[in-house]
Amino acid sequence: MSLRPDRALWLKPAPASVRESPAFVRTVLDSWGLSALSDDASLLVTELVSNAVVRARTPLTLTVSWRREPGHVRVTVHDDSACPPRPRDSDVTATNGRGMLIVEALAHSFGVMTTAAGKDVWCELVPERACAGTPSAEAASG
Repeated sequence: MSLRPDRALWLKPAPASVRESPAFVRTVLDSWGLSALSDDASLLVTELVSNAVVRARTPLTLTVSWRREPGHVRVTVHDDSACPPRPRDSDVTATNGRGMLIVEALAHSFGVMTTAAGKDVWCELVPERACAGTPSAEAASG
């Protein structure tokens, strides 16, 4: 069940979309009282949109969802390409190729879902209050 209505932004497959997407996510999270997630969510959406702009080269839809159960914020980037993103081994001097590794390291969870018209690449973040009582939250505070 959705706690807040999903918010969507339609984007062109252009570098300007990579710059526009973090501001959109910040605005949505701020309006939901979840500003604490803004930095991580902005980095994650930048990686997902950048990957779609460079690899898929199709129009994109960015959707931000907040679900009561299980209490996660989900950021989804849809494009019309069926090719999934792949983590790559990058040389230490490379200036790209680490996007999905960053998503894997920073997100609570992430995945790819093939759709009739391409794919959805998504990641989830958990607000701190939703983490209360989990082993990782207890370890961090103890």
